[in-house]
Formats: sequence, C-alpha cells, structure tokens
Amino acid sequence: MPEEDKEVKQHFDLNSADYDRWMGSASHGMMHYGDHSQYERNLKEKILSLTGLTSLNEIRNSVVHRVEALAEKADIQEGETVVDSGCGRGGNTIWLARNTDAEKVIGLDIDSDLIEKARENAEEAGVEDKTEFIEGDFDNLPLEDFDVYFAVESQCYSENEEKLTEQIFNKINPGGRIVISDGFRTEEFSEEDMEVANKMHKGWGVDYMAYRENFERYLKQAGFKNIQVEPLMDKIGPTSKYLHRASVLTTPYVDLRLLIAEARHKAASKILGVEKESYRHSAKRYNQLRNLLTTGRYQYIAGKKGIFNQYDFYAEKPES
Repeated sequence: MPEEDKEVKQHFDLNSADYDRWMGSASHGMMHYGDHSQYERNLKEKILSLTGLTSLNEIRNSVVHRVEALAEKADIQEGETVVDSGCGRGGNTIWLARNTDAEKVIGLDIDSDLIEKARENAEEAGVEDKTEFIEGDFDNLPLEDFDVYFAVESQCYSENEEKLTEQIFNKINPGGRIVISDGFRTEEFSEEDMEVANKMHKGWGVDYMAYRENFERYLKQAGFKNIQVEPLMDKIGPTSKYLHRASVLTTPYVDLRLLIAEARHKAASKILGVEKESYRHSAKRYNQLRNLLTTGRYQYIAGKKGIFNQYDFYAEKPES
C-alpha cells in the first residue's frame, strides 16, 4: 500500500471511535458533515440553538439527511448500479441499498479492514444481496458499466482529480450521473491562508484540497454535461461549529492524555528496554486525535475566512 494510502487508513483506524462518539456514527456508519437544512428541531433543541450549541441527535440525523439529499440529486432509477466511492464501513452504501431503487450498490475503499466491516454491516442490515464491497483505489478505478458515481468526502483523498474525472467518464454508462460532495479551496491561498489550511488538512490525512474552479473544469474537459455546483456552508454550518466547539473544549484533556501516553511509552522503552505495543499505540492514538481536534478548530476558521467550502457537484454523461 502506498505511503499516502497508509496515512489515510491510519486516520480512519485510529479515529473511528471518535466519529462514533461525537458524530453519532455508530448508529449509521457514516463519517461526514451533516445537512441541517431539513432537520426540524424540537423545543429543547431550539432553545439550545439560541446559545450556539447543537444537539448530538441533530448532528446524527443531519449526517443521514446529507446522503438523502444527494441520493435525490442523483435520481437513482430502478435497475441501476451505483458506486459508493470511499465507502468506509459501508454506511452510505447500506443506506442507498435500503432507500433507493438501485439494483446494486458497490462500495469501494482502499482499506481491507473497513471493507470487511462493511460486508458485516450490510449482512446485519439485510442488504447483502443488493451490495458488493471491493477493495481498490478510486484513482485507478477498478469498476465499469455503472450508472451513478457517488462520493461523499472521499474525493479529497485523490492524488489526481483530473485523472479521476476522466476515468469516471470513460467507465460510467451513457446517461450516467456523477455526484460528489466534498470540501474545496475557494481561492488561491495567501501565506497566512496556507498556514490555516495546513492545520485544517492535518487531522483529515489529506495533503491539500482541490480548487473548486479546477474541479469543475476537469469535469468539463472529461466530457460531462449539465454540471451543477452547489455551495453547502449554510447547510453544514452547525456541524462545522459543533466540531469547532468540541475541539476547543476537548483539546486540553487530550493534550494531557498525550503527555501521559508519551511518557509511559518513553519510560517503558528506557526502563524495560523494549517497545511496549499498548503504550506505543496509545501515544499514536492520542497524537492522531490531537490532529483531528486541530482540524476541527481550523476547518471552522477556514470556512469563516472564506477560503474553504463544501460543495455538491452533479454532472451527466451524454447518452451518445
């Protein structure tokens, strides 16, 4: 596995429990921002929102609403095949299999452990006959003859977006649709902006975010038509703010745990003369969590500065 893929795998391996705890991901297996535009707050949540806070229940449900809105945009028809690119534990794949008329939903991910977990989750959800999970790299797309390419916050891990869009166009069926929802740069970075962006990228395990205008151009160059781009910051804003607050409140505790874990690891190595795996893993775990919290803080700052936004991209391959 290439080194950059190992970093992505480590990010999800070490932080899945945190997504479960803070984003409610354990209930649906999805790991991305939510779409809050369709969520109806109860009285308690309305009062809470006046203080600038968001309930975990709203976060959990809004994450699902994001997939629901994208599936509606993709207009998945009976008998079609959908590719869920960067499927992780299969949360989006399973939802699409349960809630659309697709004949088959194929989950694709580079992480063999996540693929195995996705198969287990699909079987538990009773959709194993409508789903298939494949270990593979979407930058070297191992699939063809599909009707919808569906990706939520996975495109940012592509090493070559231009090549990616060309491959999708060449392998998707005529009349097929591409729906990609992800974070993008909105402008060229100043030196100050780059410092913020690097801190934002760190916890996600990405080197950079694609420039929105470039990605739209790649879709056009590949041959896609009816390209639609929708900014999402207003819809995902409560999730962004929620992650920022979680970072501010939790970072001091994690910093302390990281110091303890590193001290235990160093002491065990020096006194016992051996690497104690549990201590080493604990230090890595808290270091990765510290990076994730840094991202939680700076993704909000980048959004407020206007140098980062989430966008939905929709495009179609002509029938002929």
